[in-house]
Amino acid sequence: MNKEPISFIHIPKTAGTSFRRAAEKYFPEKSIIRNYGPKSPETQEGIRQLDLSKDQYPLVSFMKSSEWRFYCGHVNFNETCAFSSVNRMVAFVRDPVEQVISHYSHFKRWYGFEKSIEDFVQMRSTQNLQSKYLSSADIRMLGLIGVTEKFDESLEMFNSVFGCQFEPMRQNANDMKKEYDKDLKALISEPRTVPP
Repeated sequence: MNKEPISFIHIPKTAGTSFRRAAEKYFPEKSIIRNYGPKSPETQEGIRQLDLSKDQYPLVSFMKSSEWRFYCGHVNFNETCAFSSVNRMVAFVRDPVEQVISHYSHFKRWYGFEKSIEDFVQMRSTQNLQSKYLSSADIRMLGLIGVTEKFDESLEMFNSVFGCQFEPMRQNANDMKKEYDKDLKALISEPRTVPP
């Protein structure tokens, strides 16, 4: 097994929680570092205390001083490549329409979002989310891009590539297939420029 650490770019609503839980079962707790933002209870206390408002140096310094094996969080490619080998990075992607609708449901359920899904789709912060997380990455160089709709197969491929034995786990999963209005699909699929 390759001992070099693995970084997981956890794009919201792409089966990332299931993948993270599998990692948490596989790696010792002390070797896992979580970074889901300063307000998230999932974020490691040491990272939550860092001032990252000006640059990423404190995070890079923290990571270099840690004996980590698995790093995960709602972090983008640029933030992660400051301390992680690109070929040791993993991300999952999902059908964009399904990802947006699942993200909207999550916002309603956990954050009390009361506006319509059409309003949600128009919010700059929720547009092109998968592209934003992986922008500037040459995805051919990443260790693995898994596909949510092929989660078990992606996990098998991950185990083969990284020499791990992650077991399939399902967290926050909704296996119900729904039919969506064509206008809504068109609105979500409408091309938008990804901001820098």
